[in-house]
Amino acid sequence: CDYQYATDLWDAGTIRRLHAAYVTALEVMASCPDGRIHSFSLLGAEDRALLDRRNATASPLPEPATVDALVRGQSRRVPDAIAIESGPRRWTYRQLEDWSDGIAGALAAAGVRADQPVGLFLKRSAELVACMLGTVKAGGGYFVLDPSYPAERLAFMVRDAGADAVVTRGEPPAWLASLGVPMITLAEVGRSAGERLPGGDRKSTRLNSSHITI
Repeated sequence: CDYQYATDLWDAGTIRRLHAAYVTALEVMASCPDGRIHSFSLLGAEDRALLDRRNATASPLPEPATVDALVRGQSRRVPDAIAIESGPRRWTYRQLEDWSDGIAGALAAAGVRADQPVGLFLKRSAELVACMLGTVKAGGGYFVLDPSYPAERLAFMVRDAGADAVVTRGEPPAWLASLGVPMITLAEVGRSAGERLPGGDRKSTRLNSSHITI
């Protein structure tokens, strides 16, 4: 076939590809007259091979990162970098890792099972962050019990979730004590797990079963 075209708009290579696509379309339609147009390909064998080569970009992806794995990685790479700031107080990634490990151990000792809910009866604080991370490490799932909520609402949330345990900062309130749910208190011994202010000499200690109130 001979084509006449504007050479300032098209080059010979483009015209050859258009010609090949046109011929391919005619051949496909002739071989499948009842086929739907949207199912026809205008690419010839050469163009299809080129497209396949350029799209051969598959590569193995890393395993999805988890929150606890990311924090653990940070604690190994930059252990003394600041992870949490709360007012004038700061905790490094190493301290957060130790702190949350202790909380995870306490939850496991309390009988928290994999994928089971754990209530966190805490205000927004560094303690809440450490407890969230500790719950994930223990294999559970956390839900926050805002202390500003009415007691009836909080009790309903714990019962409705079927919580395996509830973490509190100090002595549990009356509404919680009456539910018969295992409780972990963070008063004194709880916060010492992983807590060490920069320049301080307090050693981190892990929570154990003696810190759990059932």
